[in-house]
Amino acid sequence: SADADATKEASGEVATGDVASSSGAGVFELDPPPYSYTQLLNRVVDSIQQNNPELTDKKRITMKPPQLMRVGTKKTLWVNFQDICTTMG
Repeated sequence: SADADATKEASGEVATGDVASSSGAGVFELDPPPYSYTQLLNRVVDSIQQNNPELTDKKRITMKPPQLMRVGTKKTLWVNFQDICTTMG
């Protein structure tokens, strides 16, 4: 009988317990999330405003365009890299 079971397993005749396919509930059919996207987004924005108010300031910084220079035939040098890094903070 053990040989018969091994033969059935090898041939794929043994029934497997497909719970997801028999009940009709797949992996993606879960309960709805407890919070909506808008609620979560508002919580994040409120938290940022309370803990880091400097991140919510609306100040514009004008960036200078990069100045590039050829060095030899294959290399390029970014001349004002340090100035741009300083401007970004």
